[in-house]
Amino acid sequence: MQPWLRSAARVAAVVCMAALLLSFLPAVTAAGAHSSTAKDAGDWVFLVFKRECLEGFLEGDLFNIPCLKATISKCLGYAIITGACIVKLPQILNFIRNRSVAGMSRMAAYTELIGYLLQSVYHIKAGSPFSAYGETVIVTAQSIVIVLLMWAMDFPGTAHAAGVAVALAAVTQATLMAEPAHLVYVQSIVTVFFIVSRATQIVAIARQGGTGTLAFLTLFMNFAGSAARIFTSSVEVKDKPEVLVSFAISTLLNGVLLGQYAFYNWGPGRKPAAAAAAAKAKVVASHDDAAGASSSGGGRRRAAAAAKQPKVEEQPAEVAEADAPSSSGGARKRAAARRQQA
Repeated sequence: MQPWLRSAARVAAVVCMAALLLSFLPAVTAAGAHSSTAKDAGDWVFLVFKRECLEGFLEGDLFNIPCLKATISKCLGYAIITGACIVKLPQILNFIRNRSVAGMSRMAAYTELIGYLLQSVYHIKAGSPFSAYGETVIVTAQSIVIVLLMWAMDFPGTAHAAGVAVALAAVTQATLMAEPAHLVYVQSIVTVFFIVSRATQIVAIARQGGTGTLAFLTLFMNFAGSAARIFTSSVEVKDKPEVLVSFAISTLLNGVLLGQYAFYNWGPGRKPAAAAAAAKAKVVASHDDAAGASSSGGGRRRAAAAAKQPKVEEQPAEVAEADAPSSSGGARKRAAARRQQA
């Protein structure tokens, strides 16, 4: 593919994903007219206190359990929404800092994005209070950013990117057009997508033997958020048990991912990797030592031979010097004997 065509394909994919995100905004805005928050907005004070509950609190009735649960649920819901603004930022920054998406399963990212899209549309269509699902819309936007980063660092091809963008847009539009009576099936599909997403990521981490560039804070906040949503869902959307089941399963799977991070980065899973690296270094060092020993051994043998050689050469000289007087004396004696005979 020509470079200009590849660049155009990437721009088109970004535009499609941005359009998908922007298509959410009117739906979220319109949801305010149908949500229970809008219908009974006058019954809430400071967004977290029911009017009758606040009056009871001021009169000293501080242990009214239904009122306490409603207030805690609202506070917790808004806290979750606030935390959602940064839940995936550590992951995004890790990808940008390392210029790599190692450890992130592409299929897990896609299915997670579809799950968040469907869950947002479900709550919008069902008229749930924004405090019960607001973080889902925010995390959906961050999930889109993560998919775009994955494509920027490892572009899967024009057909792949276009297919994913079209599928996401189609799923969103189809869900927005669904009848209210069919919303329970939408939430069931959401649960399936989250199971597939988390299970795919869990398997990918197990196969890689590590978590790569996955961020601990993101995993922890996912776990804490889904666990907190079990409580808020039981209070604010208690007539929708499918939502409670979905968050319970998400909490379990997010806990497994968090446990994997702890195992491979702080626990026993880190030791085999360190031991393997140390063993490899030891083998390399032993090979280097053996090579050095063989070369130094040859040098020592040559040095020993050289040391012995001078001694062998010097010995005849010393013997010659010692024997020289005796040999010269013998010659004089033989010369004197010949003269006497003459």
